[in-house]
Amino acid sequence: MLKMGSTPDKREQYRLMRDAMEKRFIRVAKGSLVGGARLGMFTATFFGIQNLLIDTRGVHDVFNIAGAGSATAAAFGLICTPLTIFSLGLYYVIRLN
Repeated sequence: MLKMGSTPDKREQYRLMRDAMEKRFIRVAKGSLVGGARLGMFTATFFGIQNLLIDTRGVHDVFNIAGAGSATAAAFGLICTPLTIFSLGLYYVIRLN
């Protein structure tokens, strides 16, 4: 965090603070949008599989919910696990350099 008074020029201080706040806002907004998109995809997948099971089996019971949850978790686990391993690998490579 920038300390007030670290540069002699007040305009430079305000510009640096504004730039820092803009970067922070963009980072938070991007995280919110990406998180919302992931939640939306997860929810759409879950309810799509649940409705598919209801139509296929012809009955609406708890097994449709359990099956849809299991299938959705497995699908997203297969998708997210390589991405998580890749991002952790990048983190350690960047951190070591």
